[in-house]
Amino acid sequence: EKDRLHVQAIVNQLNPHFINNALQWLQVRVDDDKEAVKVIGKLSENISTVFKNSRKQINYHSLREEIQLTNNYLFIQKCRFGDKLNVEVPSHETLTMLETFNVPIMMVQIHAENAIEHGIRNNDNGGGTVGIEVTDNGDSFIISVSDDGIGRERSKIIGSKGTQNGTKMLTEIEKIFNKQNKLKISQQYIDGIYTDSEGLSYGTKVIIT
Repeated sequence: EKDRLHVQAIVNQLNPHFINNALQWLQVRVDDDKEAVKVIGKLSENISTVFKNSRKQINYHSLREEIQLTNNYLFIQKCRFGDKLNVEVPSHETLTMLETFNVPIMMVQIHAENAIEHGIRNNDNGGGTVGIEVTDNGDSFIISVSDDGIGRERSKIIGSKGTQNGTKMLTEIEKIFNKQNKLKISQQYIDGIYTDSEGLSYGTKVIIT
C-alpha cells in the first residue's frame, strides 16, 4: 500500500509535466489560428487521459494509450518546429499486436520530450528526428526512443534545461514496480548513436524493456 501511494504521488507530479512547454507556445498562437486549434485538441486529449487516470488512481495504462499520448505530444511539437522536426512512430498494426501490454503512465512520452527539449532543440539547425520503435521480444517487449540531437553530454555542457525531473520520477516508479515484478522493467541509455563527418558522436537512444 505504501508503494502504491508512492507511485501515485509521483504520477500526480508527472501528470501536468508535459503541459507547460506547449501552453507557453500556444499563448502566442491561439488567435484565429487553425493549427493552434488542432494543437489544443491534441493537448486536451492528453490532459483528459492523465487526469482521468489520476482520478481513478491508475498509475499505468495500455501501451496503445501511452503511444497515443506520445503521438499527441509529438503532433504539438511538429506544429512548433514545422518541417524541421521528423517523427517516426510504430504502425497501427504493431500496436494492435501489443495491445494487451501495460506500461507506467508517461514512460514513453517523457523520453520523447527529453529527446526534443534536450537534444533536437539544441541542434544548429533547430531540428532533427525522433523515432519510436516497439518490438515483441518473447517474454518481454522493448520500446526504443531515439533522436539525432546534440547528445546528453553536450546538453549538460550548455546547461540545457529539460525533463530531468521527469526522468528521475520514472526511475523511482521503475524501482517500486520492480519490487514485485518477476521480469524487471529497465531503462538503458545509449549515447553517441551517430557520428558526423568530423568524427564527433551525437544522438541518444533510450531502450525500455
